Amino acid sequence: MKKYFKATDVIVFLIGFLCLVWIGYYQLYWKEINPLFDNAYKWAEITYTVFTSVVAAGLFYLFTIFTPRFYQIKRFKNNLIKYLKRIDDISKFTIEAIKISNEVNKNYSVFNFKTLLKNNSENVKFDFNACYDRENMSNAFEETILYQKEI
Repeated sequence: MKKYFKATDVIVFLIGFLCLVWIGYYQLYWKEINPLFDNAYKWAEITYTVFTSVVAAGLFYLFTIFTPRFYQIKRFKNNLIKYLKRIDDISKFTIEAIKISNEVNKNYSVFNFKTLLKNNSENVKFDFNACYDRENMSNAFEETILYQKEI
């Protein structure tokens, strides 16, 4: 949950919480005691009014800025995971379609292809170029495979 909070969120919620504590103290305790000094009740009433508006502003911030951003980040994360899984499936399909040049009717597995590609095997590059017949696609796919991370 911490990753969804910015410094502004923490400040707004902290100040709102402190104001809420003062409001509770004022409503439950302050009204029942005698004033500590002259005009103390007036100052308490002013701070109560200001702090009530601060809490209202904090709630407004919560519902108009924080909550939509929170759900936007969650939706973005879910869509990103779906997109990355789709890319992973396409990569697997692409790799499994490549035929091994030295053997008849055998294709690469994803693990073997990645291992041989990391070891700079020329046979893998040759087999990929023979299967897809494009040098640019081979370079782009090699970079994608080498930098692909697990989710």
